Formats: sequence, structure tokens, C-alpha cells
Amino acid sequence: LALLAFLGDGHTQHSGDYQETVSKGLRWLRGIQKPDGDYHDHTELGRQTAFYAHSQATIAICEAYALTGDQELADSADRAIQFLLTTQHPTEGGWRYQPQERDSMGDLSVTGWGLMALNTARMAGIDVPPEAFGQVSVFLDTVAERDGARYKYLPSDPAGKVTPAMTACGLLGRQWLGWPADDPSMNDGIDWLLRTEFTPEWSGGRRNVYEWYYIGQALHNLGGQRFESWFEHVQNLIVENQRRRGSRKAPTDVAGSWSPVEPPGSPDEYGAKAGRLYMTAMCLLVLETPVRHAPIYSDSGDEPTP
Repeated sequence: LALLAFLGDGHTQHSGDYQETVSKGLRWLRGIQKPDGDYHDHTELGRQTAFYAHSQATIAICEAYALTGDQELADSADRAIQFLLTTQHPTEGGWRYQPQERDSMGDLSVTGWGLMALNTARMAGIDVPPEAFGQVSVFLDTVAERDGARYKYLPSDPAGKVTPAMTACGLLGRQWLGWPADDPSMNDGIDWLLRTEFTPEWSGGRRNVYEWYYIGQALHNLGGQRFESWFEHVQNLIVENQRRRGSRKAPTDVAGSWSPVEPPGSPDEYGAKAGRLYMTAMCLLVLETPVRHAPIYSDSGDEPTP
């Protein structure tokens, strides 16, 4: 996630103020990659972090490759994608905490990152079979409600368990998978995300940078006043709450960061569990939403641009 924040601000292993930092980070990821392509730096199967970590590392490698064309990253990126393809659910198309089998079940949170990795690889010119994207569409159907306007975490969850974070994740996935900008279900979902009761707040139990990360991308792809108003509000919240003072020496270097516990965010944010680096990287990624990727829809607002 830290690498993604650097890359999103234009720093690569070949250029920018943090060239050496990015180069070291990419080299470390390649060094811990297992022979089967997995980046997760633990050996236990089923750890909750496993496929989040692998997918995020894959995005970082593929994004760096897309920005630089550095052939030293090509083999690592290919193997990382192959690992995702071989561990995808064989019929329902999702991912979760361990390689999927016919009797297992994916979840939308992990699947969102897996799809993002496949999409980033596609942007980098890496071959990803169309069937893999088609399988993710199958999975999204299993967690969709209201004709695809709302989304829940697990296929087995009741309809009442739809959330803004999962709805934004699902709608962003639909955008990558080809839904047009004027799709009625997508716009129904976007309007729901922009309801007053979901207005972002930096307050106890309400702050959720994980949710904002997905909402920001889904809105940015559509563009217009809806995105501009939402982003201005969220941008101000994040900037106003950045830590201005503190030591700049490890291990107490907090200046410039965001606290994961002051205030405690939504339980779904996982800030308190994941820590200050996670919170800081996610805040930066939200702030970088307008510059990290171009919107996928053309000015005509019709089909998404590959």
C-alpha cells in the first residue's frame, strides 16, 4: 500500500524524489515472492491477510510496470497474475483467504482487490484471459441485490447486510467489467452512496477510509459534479486531520501521518488493527484518486475505455 501511494504521486523506481525508496520496495516484494507466484510473506494457508496482501503487491508491481515498462518486473507480474488465476473459484469466480475450491466461498472485499490486480495487469499490457473477468462477473451476481445496485460481503449474507463499502466495491468492479455509465442499476447505487446518512465524517465509529477508497474511484470514473462535491468534502476531512507535529525519527515518526485510533473509525475500516502505516497509505490513496488513474469512461459517457 505504501508503494501504491508513492506510485500514485508519480514516484517510480526510475524517477521522482523517492526513486530509491520505491526501488527498494519493489525489490523486496520480488524477493519474497514464492515459486508459485504468491507474494504473501507467511506460509500458513487461510490467514485473513493472505489474498489481500498478494493482490495489493500484484497491483504495485503491475502499476510500476505500467508506468515504466521495466522488464525486470515482467516475470514477477506474470507469475503473480497466474497465482490469482489458479486460485480463483472455479465456478463462482471469487477469492477469499485461501485458494478457492468448488465447495468454498469467496467474499467481495478480497475479490475486489483480486479484480483490481487483474485490471491493473490488463492496463499494463499483461495477458489476462477474458474468462477470468467473466468469472468475477458471476461472483458479483452472487453478492448483488436490487438488480446490482447494492452489494453485500458474502453470497450467503441476507439482503439487509448490504453496505456502502461493499456497494462501492461492487459498482467499481462492474465499471471495470463493462457496465456503461448510464446503467440504471449503477446510477441507483451511486445515488444511494451519496445519501446524507453516508456523508463521510472524521468521527468515532464513522470514519472509514476503506469505504472512501472505493467510493472515490467509482465516482471519479463517472466524473461530474457528484464526484467533485464528494471529493472536495473528503479531501478537506483528510487534510485537516493529518498529524502536523511529532518526531520525525523512527519509531515515533508520526508527523505527516494519520492516526488509526484518534478517533476510532468504523469497525469495517480495520484502522485500529492495521495501524498507522495502513491508515496513512489509505488516506494518501484517497487523496490521489483524481491523478492516479484516468476515468474509464469517454466524454460521451457510453462504454468504458479498456
